[in-house]
Amino acid sequence: MKRRFYTNIDINSVTTPFLNRVSETDPADKIVLYPFVDQYAGTQITDVLFDMFCQYAAFDTAAWSNYRDKYTQTVENGVPVDYREQYRGLCAFHDRGIDPYAVWFERCREVGLTPWISLRMNDCHCPDDEACFLRSDFFYEARDNGWMVGEDYGYYRWCFDYAVPEVRNRMLTLVEDVLRQYDADGLELDFQRELICFDYRRRDDCPRIMTEFVREVRRLTRDAEKRLGHPVRLGVRLMRDIEQNLIYGFDAETWVREGLVDLITISPRWESSDGDMPVKTWKKHFPDIEIAACITDLFLLGTDDVGGTTATVAGYALRYLADGADSIYLFNYFMDPVGKDHPYDRINRTCGREETLLDVPRRVIVAYQDMCPEGAKAWRPLPAEEGRIPVRLGVLPKGARLALLVGFDRVPEHPRLTVNDVPVTDLTPCDRGAVDADRPNRFCRRFVDHCVLMRAELPNDGNPIQTVGIHGTRVVYLEIEVF
Repeated sequence: MKRRFYTNIDINSVTTPFLNRVSETDPADKIVLYPFVDQYAGTQITDVLFDMFCQYAAFDTAAWSNYRDKYTQTVENGVPVDYREQYRGLCAFHDRGIDPYAVWFERCREVGLTPWISLRMNDCHCPDDEACFLRSDFFYEARDNGWMVGEDYGYYRWCFDYAVPEVRNRMLTLVEDVLRQYDADGLELDFQRELICFDYRRRDDCPRIMTEFVREVRRLTRDAEKRLGHPVRLGVRLMRDIEQNLIYGFDAETWVREGLVDLITISPRWESSDGDMPVKTWKKHFPDIEIAACITDLFLLGTDDVGGTTATVAGYALRYLADGADSIYLFNYFMDPVGKDHPYDRINRTCGREETLLDVPRRVIVAYQDMCPEGAKAWRPLPAEEGRIPVRLGVLPKGARLALLVGFDRVPEHPRLTVNDVPVTDLTPCDRGAVDADRPNRFCRRFVDHCVLMRAELPNDGNPIQTVGIHGTRVVYLEIEVF
């Protein structure tokens, strides 16, 4: 199976500012759009997924409010609104007869990249706002008709309920419209925006309903293949656990058995990138389908986040490839082609293949599972006072140096830690200020500002590190560094 390296382009955080800026150039023809794609050419990125729908569509469709509807809208939910700035660039190009997404798909192929359409299947940003630049008119129709999952789901209360035929039919029309208009090599159903597609706590038929929906989407991609004369792969972005996905309504086993999907991306949602997704379990269950491991831009959420740097991405990427992942997938790594030396460019050039990952410093941070259905147990290994925490590093190059960084909740009198059951010696206080001066955003403030940080160098004896043992002292932060 071909090793791929995916990146997902956000519809609002990156695409909109870029289009607004380049639409003002003279002449604003399709050539000014090329840098948005060309920045990935010559890197290890192989596939670019363009997010084209969240709660509105970035293309022409009558099924949902689209960019033009939002641009001209002056009143929403009884509130005066003005969204012209958000959508002026996209409208300006369409007014000139240029569809940026069609240009980008064509350009991807010209520079050796594979273009995908990505649709957020149930985005629910800004649930507390009276009106929002993201919302379709269908939002208010669904709300008034009770076609949403409901107040019991908190932040996700305005997610559409896929048990309602009107919701599924709208989404299928959207899929049909986007596949008819664009020539892409893949379609992704992004269910991590959001997983709450049912009132799953009160229904037991969610997997059956969603599987029938995916069957219909597959039928539409097959129709597109006949029309376009080439395969249109179908991918889904799901959460980390096979059985927990099923609770939410996503029956990966049936989808694979029936040949409905070509790619499954297992992914955290947002708050923490999750350094221990069970890739081996997925590959054991589904050896013949591509399994991609997603790395998001946050590693631990806090006031000053540990974000996606080359070292943090490399730490997870090499570990997941060593566990059998077919591909690596980046989410929320926003790149707007302005200036040089973008911090994410090195990630794109080094973090998709084992051979280059071995040549860069790596950080493996113990994070946690940030989304879990009611009734299931989330993977949250820290804080802990006893136990063995998995911290697998993948391949260790000969001569690489290792360091263990530990955050205790208080000054430990006799800290007892082991690595692979071998006692750790020479733990010394870590000078947080000195470290931060050279490496900003190194530590998550929510964890580290309220703990005692200590460090110890570890021997590299060629044996793979599997666990860090905690024995009687409360630990709130763990990291192993390879340099």
